[in-house]
Amino acid sequence: MTLAEVIRAAMALSPEERSRVADVLYEADEADQSAIDAAWASVVALRADELESGAVRTLTREEADAYLDARAAARDA
Repeated sequence: MTLAEVIRAAMALSPEERSRVADVLYEADEADQSAIDAAWASVVALRADELESGAVRTLTREEADAYLDARAAARDA
């Protein structure tokens, strides 16, 4: 069954049935989301350790904007 056929069939369902289909599809992605959340938690912990150790420093909004502007200008040159 093609994606278009699946969508057409889903649209023929009642609103309650479509809602249930949406719930089932959303829940199917939760397992993937758990792995993604775990990976992000690892990144967050690493970044926190880097900040606490002084290995990196935070930037002000102005510093970040200037840095990004300079990178964009270099890329576009």
